[in-house]
Amino acid sequence: MKSKVILSLRVLSVLIIILLATSLSFADRENVAESLEKQLFRAKQELKDLDYKVIEELLQEVKEGSNDTEEKIKEIKRLLIESLKVETRAIWLDSVSMDLLTSKEKIVELMDLLSSVKVNLILADIFGNGHSVFPSQYAKQREAFYYFAKGDMLPIMIEEAHNRGIEFHGLASIFGVDSKGIQPFMDMDKLDWFDRTVDGSFLTGLTEFEAFMSPVVPEVREFFLGIIKEMAQYDLDGIHLDYIRYGKNLGYHPLALDLYRKEGGNPDNLANPKELEHFLAFKASFITSFVEEVKKEVQAINPRLLLSAAVASGLNYAKRELGQDWKDWADKKLLHFICYMCYTTTSDLYYGVIDSDTSPISSLSISFPGIGLYAIDEFEMERQLEVGQNKPVAGQALFSTIHLNPQKAEALKNGVYRDIAIPTFRDPQYAASRIIADLGRRLEILGLEIGIDPKLNTELIESLTALAEKIFLPLRPFDNRDLQVGSEAEYEALKAILQDFKTLKKPLSKLPLPARKRALNDLAKAERLVKVLFHYSKIE
Repeated sequence: MKSKVILSLRVLSVLIIILLATSLSFADRENVAESLEKQLFRAKQELKDLDYKVIEELLQEVKEGSNDTEEKIKEIKRLLIESLKVETRAIWLDSVSMDLLTSKEKIVELMDLLSSVKVNLILADIFGNGHSVFPSQYAKQREAFYYFAKGDMLPIMIEEAHNRGIEFHGLASIFGVDSKGIQPFMDMDKLDWFDRTVDGSFLTGLTEFEAFMSPVVPEVREFFLGIIKEMAQYDLDGIHLDYIRYGKNLGYHPLALDLYRKEGGNPDNLANPKELEHFLAFKASFITSFVEEVKKEVQAINPRLLLSAAVASGLNYAKRELGQDWKDWADKKLLHFICYMCYTTTSDLYYGVIDSDTSPISSLSISFPGIGLYAIDEFEMERQLEVGQNKPVAGQALFSTIHLNPQKAEALKNGVYRDIAIPTFRDPQYAASRIIADLGRRLEILGLEIGIDPKLNTELIESLTALAEKIFLPLRPFDNRDLQVGSEAEYEALKAILQDFKTLKKPLSKLPLPARKRALNDLAKAERLVKVLFHYSKIE
């Protein structure tokens, strides 16, 4: 009898524990559901483009306590992260990753990965450090590619990217080299090509083996132009210039100093501020003129090849220390887009850098801030991407493939890069129209639910729909014309559209926060794209 009582007490204890656990689980479930409901409504107030129907169905199942509640909660949290439908998602395919692509199978594997994270632009390092991925009459081919696919793997890379709907732009590292790149030029007996510091050294002094070719030397320019022209013969979608600058502490090649003296300058008097300013402008002119030559050659070979460049973060630093005046390039309409290497370790720093980098050319060129994956984990990566998406920039660029570890790839696939996005660099006119049309669609779906005045909501939807349609005027294709050739008709039409943007700001400012902030940001994104088209339409 005693043993039966003890057994009954044990059973009762187990039942009580189960009941308590169930009760706690129910309470937790209610708390989580309530929190998710608040997040969902906040997302609606922020006009986020989410699949609200699916989220609400999953949330109802969580409330009802289905068997896989935890999985449904995870799925809701995933779906509450917005994945923009219109944005450029670029990634640099670095030289380390490139050297691993020694078979078609490895190329397919990488392209499958990049396709799975929904990038739409690959900036692939196919020339740098004096070596090319492809067979070249100017440069030594990288050994990793010499023995495969009859010595040319580049067409396979391009084809596999295109098969997945990803643009493939060939990156050329122009003037800068490290220890791997110094030797090929030494072997060619081209020591006189190397730029010099003020004391005559050809190493920058920043790292043990960093050097630069001098953009002043005619043979250097011919060499790199030859490489670019070879690249332009392939079925690339664009040419991307990297290291298109001086090395820090360089610019004192004997030929440069002689030319400066012939122009009336005095390189021995650079302690004088006016003389220094004159000398810095003199240096920068050789980089800018080289970009002009590249544009001319690429345009002649294939007008559909987009031309872009990776530039140093901070215009003043780039101009003074590196001779890289990328605002001048934008003023002169030399590039289709610019990528800033504004790599930071925190989203707070990234927030400020985006503003300082984009503001000098916000109406002159499409531009994308860069995120250094090497310096951050997947959580900080998500934060920085979300910061960029909440700024009036049309996309972002990730550096680089070798740092895209499984954790970061998974975060992209399940979060901010979950859905396919339309790139903004190939057809900015269409991208701007889509951004405006999507804003109107979201107001139509969410406006009344989040408390926007019905009359204001209707007026905004009508105005946004009209603007989206108006943007679709008959412009010359952005990706198949000389950007420096203007059009008076386009100039006048785009001028009128920009006035419509200006007019829309006032009623959008009447929206309640946070809808107002999001709507104005979307308007600014589209407006910047139209402003760039307006800049290119001007007849100089």
